[in-house]
Amino acid sequence: MAKIEELSGVAQSEVIVIPIIDVSGSMCGEKIGKVNDAMAEVPAQLAAINDESTDSKLLIAPMEFSSGARWFSLKNNQPAAVESFRWIDMKANGLTDLGEAFKLLTEKLTVEEKGGWMKGRGGAAPVLILISDGGPTDDYQSQLKILKQRGWFNAALKFAVAVGDDADKAVLAEFTGNVEAVIDTEVIRTDLASIVKAVIVSASKTASKSASMSGAGGNTATVVADDGPVADEQAKAEAIENVKQALTLDSTDDLF
Repeated sequence: MAKIEELSGVAQSEVIVIPIIDVSGSMCGEKIGKVNDAMAEVPAQLAAINDESTDSKLLIAPMEFSSGARWFSLKNNQPAAVESFRWIDMKANGLTDLGEAFKLLTEKLTVEEKGGWMKGRGGAAPVLILISDGGPTDDYQSQLKILKQRGWFNAALKFAVAVGDDADKAVLAEFTGNVEAVIDTEVIRTDLASIVKAVIVSASKTASKSASMSGAGGNTATVVADDGPVADEQAKAEAIENVKQALTLDSTDDLF
């Protein structure tokens, strides 16, 4: 059967969803268990968004970090189709090398010609979700400074889920650049698994919609022009509002 993009003659904009998951020792037990519960359901929910869109396509590329950082369950370290991706439970132990996670992310937030994952002209910005209780054990700030020089990072929709009442939310806000994009699980008092799903799914839906609008005409800035990616502040504000709305519901199933 021909793919939708083949029938229409227009290539879909690929939006890469990158959950960056802390699997250090402080995340062991219930914390990582809830994250695994949520992530097991996320691919199917992202696939449902793909079914609704003819102009954009979501891919998934999970990363885990503890003592070092690595791409998780990806073939040849390439983003995976959400329709075929199957979650394998993560195990938590080791240090919190957040700087190593930022370094690994920096390597991929560049164009394919330079070994990255990003498309050139017409490419859509990624969705980045940091899931952590904070407390980095390495020099994360110097690597974050390098990461912030990537236009693709600045254009991305960025969220963080602060896991636990003792989470270092200030560190997470350094990543998102906006304290409102740090979801405090203790304030919301909602099951961690539901929060993780709501953040990933609602942010991904916003990104997919933005890519679709950009592909239909006008450059809404989540899509790259010749001079490189620029931040779409309207899309970012919409993503934050969508996440907040999602968290007022009992389940993300009510949204999509």
